Amino acid sequence: MKRLYSVAVVRCLSILAVLVLTCSVFALRRAESNTRSPLSSSTLLRVLQESYQTSRNFEPEQRAWLLFRLAKAAVRKSPATSRSWSKEMFRLAVSLPPTWNKLALEKNAIVTLSQTDPGEAIRLFRSMDDPIPMANGSLPEDVRSEAAGVVFQHLLNIQKGPRGLEVIGQIAEHLGETGEYPYAAVTPIIKQLARNNESKAQAFYLQALLYYRRGAKFLDENRMFIQFLQDVKEQLPRAQLRQGLEAVVSRLLEQKPPADSNQRYRAQVLTKNGVVEFRDPSDQMLFELLPLVRELDSDWAETLIQRRPALSKVANAAGPVQRMESSTIFAASGEGDVSAAEQSAIEEGRLYNIRKIARETPDEALSLASTLTVPALQAQAWAEIATSIASKDRDRALILIGKVRDTTERLKDQLDIVGVLSELSEAAAAAGDRRALQESLEQGIDLGGEIFEQDLTAHPGKLAYNVDGFDELVKLCEVGAKYEPTYTLSRVRQIRDDLLRAHLLVSVAEGLTP
Repeated sequence: MKRLYSVAVVRCLSILAVLVLTCSVFALRRAESNTRSPLSSSTLLRVLQESYQTSRNFEPEQRAWLLFRLAKAAVRKSPATSRSWSKEMFRLAVSLPPTWNKLALEKNAIVTLSQTDPGEAIRLFRSMDDPIPMANGSLPEDVRSEAAGVVFQHLLNIQKGPRGLEVIGQIAEHLGETGEYPYAAVTPIIKQLARNNESKAQAFYLQALLYYRRGAKFLDENRMFIQFLQDVKEQLPRAQLRQGLEAVVSRLLEQKPPADSNQRYRAQVLTKNGVVEFRDPSDQMLFELLPLVRELDSDWAETLIQRRPALSKVANAAGPVQRMESSTIFAASGEGDVSAAEQSAIEEGRLYNIRKIARETPDEALSLASTLTVPALQAQAWAEIATSIASKDRDRALILIGKVRDTTERLKDQLDIVGVLSELSEAAAAAGDRRALQESLEQGIDLGGEIFEQDLTAHPGKLAYNVDGFDELVKLCEVGAKYEPTYTLSRVRQIRDDLLRAHLLVSVAEGLTP
């Protein structure tokens, strides 16, 4: 499933035919060649070039997004090719109209370029446009600050010592003046400097605090600064740490819930002391900060609890956050629709947590999966867990795969089916279940292709990564290229839509990469 933001959406897909699994056809195709043998490195590069040539007539924005994926996929096998595509992508991005995507594409070009030509990446980074609001006027984040994390590390590799730090300080200051200070990017620098240059480490911290106190219009600023404080607290004198805490606590106390009546926030936070729920993100962040406030000043913590009623109800549960699931719903639909979308979004967050813990604590992951009420999400969780345990407990993995297949047969939403099949293909491959892998690839690529073409026909010009079925097809083709390369490449080349075929050729190349 795809939710860049959790939004209540009613999907109206009218695919009339139910796909019949063509296992015998698939098996015949497999028998024609040794598909277990990986294709050569030269084949990988030819596949990428084929994708590149296919995109020659794409609209600039569509082509730029493809170039991003091409440049990433080529980094290891052909750095020169990756560098060329990154530069072409940046030139295309600069020529685009001033939208959120323009800046995101500039950032992506610089991040990929930094892996092959860090000096040029730093030069281009300095020329990036200032933040551009989204269509609704909001500024979720300053993507330049994200790119800074990569750029700063490469800068220190090619320009060591005081001069490199001076340049980083100048760039960070520029970002703070024109957008959002790069809190995450300076975190590792502060940690490194704290070992042998405490005054310089504190100078970076005080610079960050200065720009946070000034305030910015970015929706993620409070969250980014809180994470920054949590990450560098061990490197700071208590007095300086308290200054940062006072700044963020003061702002959160003054912040009002969103005025938009169509926006609803919900979060569930787990600590070792219990699970608590929040409807106001400011309350949630204050709750997360409460242990650190209490560590510095217990009287201050009690005052904060008394001042904020929501905290007084849950203060006993405060502690290090072990897991968090949240949703922000924008919807003008009925209460039932909003509640259903909200629950689905919360469970998608739970699925993310299951993915994180499945390998280390599969039993805990299974317990979490049992709490999911959305069948498609539960099936994806089982598939994720099966993938994680297949090498150690194949029998248990096969049982989970059987449950996933049974659930898939009962699903009605076609996009849900493709989403489950994409996860099932990886689980089946990990467990050596050839039949389930074959069926997942065959059905998933066919059905996903239909969904993609249907959505693109209804919304001409929609960027590929936003089209229904795109994410699911990308994963299917990556898995297919890894385990069934000849079939998958042949199947992708048969796709009629140039946009989809170009992107899935990149996915094949990514799957072929060792």
